[in-house]
Amino acid sequence: MACQQLLIFICLTGTVQLCCPDGWRKGKNSCYYIGTSLKTWVEASGICQAFHSELVVINDAEENFLLKKIITNIKGAFSTNFWMDGSDQITEGLWVWASTMETIRYTNWEQGEPNNYIGIAEDCLELYLSNFKWNDIRCTHANHFICEKELTTQDQVGELVGKR
Repeated sequence: MACQQLLIFICLTGTVQLCCPDGWRKGKNSCYYIGTSLKTWVEASGICQAFHSELVVINDAEENFLLKKIITNIKGAFSTNFWMDGSDQITEGLWVWASTMETIRYTNWEQGEPNNYIGIAEDCLELYLSNFKWNDIRCTHANHFICEKELTTQDQVGELVGKR
């Protein structure tokens, strides 16, 4: 007696999408969370890390402009400036991105900045709400903050189903 086999295979495929979590804003290569509460630099950094992100690292004028557009669209929610990841806490005058310890290459300092105003140690980097230029300020100051994380892929791939 001959045995007969029936094979059926179905393969479902989908698309790979670059997505940001709910409440985050999509950029070119990153997702941004704009924190509306006021926190010190350390507190803001901790919140970002709890979201598996870091305070924002602005790599070029295009990214600085993108953040300006994002924040301007929701500007009514903000009363003051925004923390970024930059700091010169380890070596005065040597500004680095704290999350990577890489020297900051692109800058958008306000005229006369950084300056340690009236001799006060201003070791943390903020983004002005008024003109989106950069300023050094005391790390204990209370600011809004911007968290940044890489865009993630969400695979929507089906299964291979078979029957013998």
